[in-house]
Formats: sequence, structure tokens, C-alpha cells
Amino acid sequence: MISTSRKKLYEKLPLAAVIMITLFFFYQKALNRKPHCDYPVRTISSYQEALPEVDDDTLVLFDVDDTLITSPALNPNYFTWWFKMLFILRYPSHITLNWENAYSLLWATVPFTLTDPSVIDVIKSFQENHATVLALTSMESGSYGVIESMPAWRYAMLKHMGIEFSQQFADHVFSNFPAYRSNYPTLYKGILCANQQNKGDVLQAFLTYAKLKPSHIIAFDDSLTALQSIGKICEIAAISCTLIQYRHSETPTTWNTWHALKQFEHLIKEHRWISDEISS
Repeated sequence: MISTSRKKLYEKLPLAAVIMITLFFFYQKALNRKPHCDYPVRTISSYQEALPEVDDDTLVLFDVDDTLITSPALNPNYFTWWFKMLFILRYPSHITLNWENAYSLLWATVPFTLTDPSVIDVIKSFQENHATVLALTSMESGSYGVIESMPAWRYAMLKHMGIEFSQQFADHVFSNFPAYRSNYPTLYKGILCANQQNKGDVLQAFLTYAKLKPSHIIAFDDSLTALQSIGKICEIAAISCTLIQYRHSETPTTWNTWHALKQFEHLIKEHRWISDEISS
């Protein structure tokens, strides 16, 4: 039942506005709804916790963003329509700004760090026990703005941090998927780039391509939805699996809109990111 105060508000609004507000309300509820978990998931906040044992017939999968690496500078507010609007109002000379190039500069220049440095030893331990260790990321597989190759860029970043994945499988493009931005899911130097496709489906395509049926799959991801899609494929393929949600605990960064506008404008002009301390 609609409250009296809300009913009075609705009576004063045009019908179109009421419809838009209602749709937005249900859209927000849908975004915040947790995925139904058909497959059990264990949650960890550190890679120093007790992890499953592996052998040469185990496939281990790691998501990348917010599971292996993070960047507090990549605040979600940068990617909103209202930030774009405020940026153009504050710096009207950028009204013709190519936003893909701008965002790619942001991705390419902000500092990334490991969510947990101990993950390097965890991955090496898995590999020393002859498990196959791959990345499975939603990341796009083509170019993005000033970044010529997202897979190559991400591979170089992880290698610099001390992480390299198993590379016994040749690089491959999975062109049987629908194209997204003219590209397809790709395996590049041990990194499975899902190119915004369902991770479970990409995993299934990889297993078919590699003619691989491991005895066990261990998947680390911060997304419950991704983990459930992997669990579903493991059930279909009759492969036992361990699904682990990694929840990175970091101190929330304070968002200052005008400060962020200044940082972003400096990035566009100088192609260089300035830290909060320098730009204050």
C-alpha cells in the first residue's frame, strides 16, 4: 500500500515521471539482489587462510580485478553520467572529449596493487604441485582507447607484480561466441579473457578446446554470479569444484567530486595521474 505522503507526491507528478521513478526503483532493487546460490561458496578475506590441496589434475582459476589486484583510484563515480556532465560543465573545452580514450588513460595510468601479496606464493605453490593455474576475467579481449591490447596490458602488469599463469595451452580466440566490440573471448598467455561473456560458458569452451577434464576445479572470484556460472558448468561436465569468493577488505576512499574533476582534467591534459596528496 502506498503511504499518504508518497501518494500526494505521485499526484503532483506527471505520469511519465511517476513511471520513470517506479522503473528506477525496481531497477535498483534488481541490482542489489544477491544471486541465488545453487552451488556452495566459501568466503575468504585473505589468501593466508587454509586453501584446498591440489595435484597435477587440478585446474585453478583466478579472477583478476578485485580478486588479485585492485586500485582505489578507480572509483565507480568516474564512470557515471553525472560525472561526465559535471566534467563538461566545469571544463567546457572538453565537450568533444573521446570518453573511451579518457577512461583508457585512467585505467592505464592509475596505480594498481595486489589485494593480498601472499597470493604470489599461493599461486607458485599450486604450480609447484603441478596444478594448472589460469586467470578467468570478464575483461575485454581487444583494444580499448589508448590500450592497444587489453590482454597484453594485463599480462604485463601481473608479470611485473610477480604473477604468471600456466602457459601450456596455445593462445586461442573463441570465435563461436557473439562478438562484443568486434572481439571474442580469448586465451592469452594463461589469461582467459571472457570479453564480457558468461564466465561459465567461456570455461566450458576452454575445456573443449584444450581437451581437458580435470578431476577438480578451484575458482577464486569476488563475484557470486561468476562463481555460480562456473559451478553450473562443473556440474554439467561432472567435475567436482570448490568455489571461493574473495572479499577484499580495504579502507573505503573518500570521494570529493571537485577534487576528482581536477584530477581527471589533469589526466586528460598531461596523460598522467596525480595522487590525492599531490592534487590536494
